[in-house]
Amino acid sequence: MEIDLQSNTQQIQSVSADYSKYFILMKTIVKTKGNINWAWSDCRINNLLENVATRDYTASLEINNTSVRFLNIQYETSISFIYNNLSGKTMDKIIMNLHRLNTGTVLAKNQTIIVNTNYYITNLKSEANQLFIDILYRSSQPKQKVYLEINCMNLLNNQIFVRLYNLEYAIIRNNFQLQPRQLVFIARFRF
Repeated sequence: MEIDLQSNTQQIQSVSADYSKYFILMKTIVKTKGNINWAWSDCRINNLLENVATRDYTASLEINNTSVRFLNIQYETSISFIYNNLSGKTMDKIIMNLHRLNTGTVLAKNQTIIVNTNYYITNLKSEANQLFIDILYRSSQPKQKVYLEINCMNLLNNQIFVRLYNLEYAIIRNNFQLQPRQLVFIARFRF
């Protein structure tokens, strides 16, 4: 494939909306967002002038609940549908879905545990779905001025994190090499 750099005009139309609501009795915040993007441009690919059109639809929902005194739950999901056309021919239809769940629990006085999970799903056969989990335990003893943390990062020992981006005629794949599972102990003392 050869691509020539030349002056070009791209047209983009975008519509977005978001809404949030706090439910007092449930101590919950609910947020929704939606985006629609359309883009058109001409590109010279392999010495042919091609018309490239992209449609991108994204919706997300976020819920933050603190109704139980010792538990905080944050859940977020988003889904994107991306459609590309090259001179009227439909290219890959890409679906990307993210689920994020973060929970914080007070185990006992001055002891908390936080679990963060991220689950990435895509319909591309070349990409595997990805699940990431981190766990943090915190203990503080203010009278003794001692603060302890145990942090387990990359609990599932994933090797890479893949992020996909969509352009007019290409899917960009970013790979991040991850450190192996880590267990970190931290002790802080105040004098």
